[in-house]
Amino acid sequence: MSTKEYGCFFCKGKSQDFYGNCNKCKNNIDIGNELCKLGFDGYKAENVIGRGFNGWTLKVNDDFQSFVMKIIPEHRTKKNSLQKKEIEALVQCAPHRNLAGFIRPVFPEITILNQKTKTICLVFDFIKNANSLGQVLLEKKYKFSRADVVGILNGIASGLQRMHSRNLWHDDLHDGNIMIRKVDADENLGVNGGLKMYRCGGVKVYHPD
Repeated sequence: MSTKEYGCFFCKGKSQDFYGNCNKCKNNIDIGNELCKLGFDGYKAENVIGRGFNGWTLKVNDDFQSFVMKIIPEHRTKKNSLQKKEIEALVQCAPHRNLAGFIRPVFPEITILNQKTKTICLVFDFIKNANSLGQVLLEKKYKFSRADVVGILNGIASGLQRMHSRNLWHDDLHDGNIMIRKVDADENLGVNGGLKMYRCGGVKVYHPD
């Protein structure tokens, strides 16, 4: 059985305890409340949506509408040339009905616990009236027919196919990154059209043979 680890926001250390301290710099691993006090190049944090090993995911707004922002400390990324390729590939994925739209990157230097950290922030569409696939299945929010299940699987496969065609590998696909939105009848989309995947969980450029 594997143990989940959480990367440090300030160095390349980590912890197996969400609320613990970094094994290298001894700083707090959980800095979600501190992030929610900040602004990021015109975006204001609303609340934490989730976190992975490399970064945090926040709901943010620009005073007009909400977005999803993935915040990654610069020391958790690879060299600048690869960052540029990742961003270009994210842009090329759009539009696709099963992928949350990528808006733009911003690169703020932020101060948390009196320490300055350079970050890469990826801004995505916020999917309204949606729940993660995990929530939907556990809480039984919707009743799915067999056709609905096939539509969901087709939507996931279609989104991944688009990413792979742009040389992107998700690398962190799970039921928390797959959102199911209730589709109104007049949208004429079916459940497949209500499925959106976020590509900010662990996206990397890959080079097929």
